[in-house]
Amino acid sequence: MLQMELRTHRRDLGPEALLNNGFSSILDATSCFRLFIEHIKWLDENKKSLKEDLQSIKDCLKAAEEKVAKEEMTAIGLKKQLLEKLNKLLEKNKVFLDLQSKINEGEEKLLELQQETSRIPDLKVKIKELEEKVASKDEILATRDNALLTYQRDLEYWKDAVGRAVVEYKSSEDFIEEVTKALGEAFDSGVNSYKDLVEKYFFNLDLSSITQEAGLILASKMEARLTLEVGAAAEVP
Repeated sequence: MLQMELRTHRRDLGPEALLNNGFSSILDATSCFRLFIEHIKWLDENKKSLKEDLQSIKDCLKAAEEKVAKEEMTAIGLKKQLLEKLNKLLEKNKVFLDLQSKINEGEEKLLELQQETSRIPDLKVKIKELEEKVASKDEILATRDNALLTYQRDLEYWKDAVGRAVVEYKSSEDFIEEVTKALGEAFDSGVNSYKDLVEKYFFNLDLSSITQEAGLILASKMEARLTLEVGAAAEVP
């Protein structure tokens, strides 16, 4: 049984496994030793093949390492490109955000402009009302100007008429008589008042020489002076 197992698995067992299997008799030990020798021969015969397999494995590992290194370099390049593209995208995103902000500001200004534009009809109505008021005021001013011109013409006419009436009246006897009478009354009233006042404080003075005749002489002088002043006033345009 042991010999069959050793023959079956001798290529799969190493030297240590063959020596450590345990032997129940000399025959088993001999058989095992024979198998061990065969295994050594097999290893020697397949040494070149194993070396080739090992070299092939090393070549595969080297190719794999080169491939990994190449792929790593490619990955680094791709990563660099991705970072560059990401930076460009970030810059574009920043530009986009700036544009979006400007668009929002433009929309706000457009909304304000639309609100201002919506007031244009009301402003037109107010402008029309103001124009009507201005036109009405212009008409009123024109009417007042015409009335003022008429009033000025009437004033000039009446000034001329009054001037002529004054000139005519001052040369009339009624005017002279009226002025003389008024002056005499004013003189008598004033003289009597002052005589009473003077007699009150200066009772020893003789005021009998102050008579109405003296007052009439003074009144005639004042009349002549008044006539000159009235004539001068009438000549002023």
